[in-house]
Amino acid sequence: MFASLVRQAQASVDDAIAIVVNRIVVAVPFLAAAGFAVSALSTWLSSRYGSQIADLILAFGFLGIGIVTAIVVELRQPSRTAGDIAPASTNAGEVEAESGDESPPLAGMIDNGRALGLLASAAPMAIPVLLKHAIRNLPLILMIAVAAYVLTRQPDAATDGPGDPSARPLDGADPGSITT
Repeated sequence: MFASLVRQAQASVDDAIAIVVNRIVVAVPFLAAAGFAVSALSTWLSSRYGSQIADLILAFGFLGIGIVTAIVVELRQPSRTAGDIAPASTNAGEVEAESGDESPPLAGMIDNGRALGLLASAAPMAIPVLLKHAIRNLPLILMIAVAAYVLTRQPDAATDGPGDPSARPLDGADPGSITT
């Protein structure tokens, strides 16, 4: 009797976690696109105003976005009075008994222990989904890794001097020994 209820609950939790993981996987390209847009904006601002002013413009822009986001999040939370907030020395049971409220509102408040517990319980279900998407896109991931390696590679100082064969003139003469 209880086995079917447990299976239904587990299936609904599995579906919810799969939906969240899929949304995260979908959001990653949008975050990359936003990063490139910020990079293009930075380049444009640098060419127009100079690098220091461009960095300040971007910094204050992100500061403004952060402030607006913080205000929106604060306004969306239900209002709490001083009586709703429990002192640090009391536990939840005492506060519940004093206020007479049967189910105290969590209002999205989760402590670190609960968050880590939720992540630990979701990881066994999320990792296979992430691996499935990663394996499916393995060629793309490898191409991105190779491109990142090539783009971030520092030139070797030993080959950038006059001794570098690619720096010599076509006739093979040493650039340091110019004769007329």
